[in-house]
Amino acid sequence: MKKVFEASIELFDKFASGNEMGTSRKANMYRSPHYKRQKEIVKTAVWDLAEEAHVEIKDGVAYKLREIYEYPVPAAYLKTKKQRAEFSPSTVLPITRGTSDIDNTMKPMHDAMMDALGFDDSQIVSIEAHKRYKLGDTYRYSFELYEMPSGVELEFYE
Repeated sequence: MKKVFEASIELFDKFASGNEMGTSRKANMYRSPHYKRQKEIVKTAVWDLAEEAHVEIKDGVAYKLREIYEYPVPAAYLKTKKQRAEFSPSTVLPITRGTSDIDNTMKPMHDAMMDALGFDDSQIVSIEAHKRYKLGDTYRYSFELYEMPSGVELEFYE
């Protein structure tokens, strides 16, 4: 597989969710202002980074997406200097209601990426997604996009 693009984007608001929907008086569904605002922030950041890196997305090509959603580690997990010094994102996993479900978090990020890079999300044929805690107050979305050649065997339930 050939890496086409990678990016990391810091966000100051919690991750938007694909479930953030509202209903108008006419019972029409719409995306929340938070969803729309975050999608625009990510779209602009991805577009700027892709233009700087001269990324070329091709029609008719399949892609694999690897991504990580990083949340600020709750202060309750870092009550002492020792806990802060020993913190590792692999030891405390974000499985509480304080973090969004990963599948809901993916929707706004994927919509923004597709708009920024100008390709159809049907071209994504493989996704590897993770969520973790990190030190600091910001949220971070990082991803890598790979061209996926035909004939690639998938290992499933190893």
